[in-house]
Amino acid sequence: MKKLLGIAALIVAVVIGGYFSTGLITERTLKKNINALNQANGTELKLNNYKRGLLKSHADLIWHIQAAEKVTKDDNGHTTVVPPKTYTFDVPLVVYHGPVMVQNKRVRFGLGAATGELSLPDGYQEEFSALFKEQSTKPKLYVRLFVSYLNKARIEADIPEFELYTKQHDSEIEWLGMESDLRFSPESSHLQGHF
Repeated sequence: MKKLLGIAALIVAVVIGGYFSTGLITERTLKKNINALNQANGTELKLNNYKRGLLKSHADLIWHIQAAEKVTKDDNGHTTVVPPKTYTFDVPLVVYHGPVMVQNKRVRFGLGAATGELSLPDGYQEEFSALFKEQSTKPKLYVRLFVSYLNKARIEADIPEFELYTKQHDSEIEWLGMESDLRFSPESSHLQGHF
């Protein structure tokens, strides 16, 4: 009986240790990927908060996107310069620890996975209401990160379909959706993806 209890305790310790260690590896990989993505112009990601748990953790990312300066001409030939603008998005992530995870009713095998939803920032909500009619659908971005057993990361981003109805020219814009898939090697020296 003591041997059976000892084996059961050992199995429980290995499982708990496995989830804890894969959580540490996933956190480190997430930080490496954020540093790699920050090398792109006009965008900056910051890991604001990371609360580690046993089976899953919660992370708060802050994403700054710089919109470039824009020069427009009206019908009379007068030019108007719209200065560059920075948009700030809060991206809450739920980070699942491996080796076996249940993410969005899907069983996955790997070191870790994360899901997050990005919606329009508060400052842009007013601007959106001023430009578009009430029946317009606000765009959203869904982000998923998966880290395999080989410590390779896969970032999937989805922008589901939405419709915009402008107030100014009474135009209609219909977005049919977009999916992107980007894969990183551990040192981000090899990138692969599709759009």
